[in-house]
Amino acid sequence: MVIGNIESKTATLLTQFEIHKPAVPVKQIAKQLGLRIQLAHLDEATSGMLVRRRGHQPLIVINRGNSKQRRTFTIAHEIGHFLLHPSKSLWVDRVEIAARNEVSARGDDRREIEANNFAAALLMPRTMLEAMFPFGPYDAWQIGYGLLVNAARVFGVSQPAMTFRLINTGIMKQ
Repeated sequence: MVIGNIESKTATLLTQFEIHKPAVPVKQIAKQLGLRIQLAHLDEATSGMLVRRRGHQPLIVINRGNSKQRRTFTIAHEIGHFLLHPSKSLWVDRVEIAARNEVSARGDDRREIEANNFAAALLMPRTMLEAMFPFGPYDAWQIGYGLLVNAARVFGVSQPAMTFRLINTGIMKQ
């Protein structure tokens, strides 16, 4: 699925649930989509998983040990898998702490890239970012660290997630 379609799908979802300002309530969206969320003690390399079993309500399991921002992004990521990749019964998403394996280092798993793009577009919608940063594209120094920290706080995401999203939307130059 191309990024434009993901942007469109998340925009439709936000409109459907009448969400017009940050921070996007991903737990509420998950619930409205019929997904349960459960915190669990997972190994430190696992941020979450989506479990679908015939005859059971779909379940998002989130690593209790992750930061609030990481848990929020993981919920949005798993919603992405739920909506974009309906055929797989189990998704386990891992984050590499110190070292990355050969597959994750390539960053070429299309479904993981799509779920990450979905999460970023859902949590940091282009229209909401453009309202906060109306005259882009900006150089990084024009936004500055303080404004970046504030934007991440307002949207409930990490500073790196906000930085990547601003670059990927073209609001901030690389």
